[in-house]
Amino acid sequence: IKDLSDFQKGQIVMARRLGQSISQTAELVGCSRAAVVRTYQKWCKEGKPVNQRQGVGRPRLIDEQEERRLAFLVQSDGKATVAQIAETLNADHEKKVSEHTVHRSLLRMGLGRRRSARGPTVIPVHRRKRLQWAGERQKWTSPAQGNAETLPDSPRADLGSRVTG
Repeated sequence: IKDLSDFQKGQIVMARRLGQSISQTAELVGCSRAAVVRTYQKWCKEGKPVNQRQGVGRPRLIDEQEERRLAFLVQSDGKATVAQIAETLNADHEKKVSEHTVHRSLLRMGLGRRRSARGPTVIPVHRRKRLQWAGERQKWTSPAQGNAETLPDSPRADLGSRVTG
């Protein structure tokens, strides 16, 4: 059984809607009458023609129910790494899943760009220097704003008229 392309499925649906018989449609598209009947019935039920070969390949270790559980685990602990999520998932899962499998599932679910919520540590020396730097620049304004100090980096800054305080 060969899969029908989306174009062929569209041809089947349109031909049937335009009143062509099953035999005429099958001849037009170049497929069996059974394929025409199945495709048109699926379109009538679901609104879109579906591939006949849906279940091809190895079954997934993480099915829809496990994906919901995986999403819950990620939501409950946003800082967890893929390794930690895999370990938690494997704790009560009869089939062991690898970190790769968990990572692929997260990507498929749109949860692949999770980042650690923890940033770099700011030691007191850095904090003090940052505040000093910001304090020195606190009174800077653009030249259009007038009487406060102007930005020295600005190409139009008039360094001779800077007010020193």
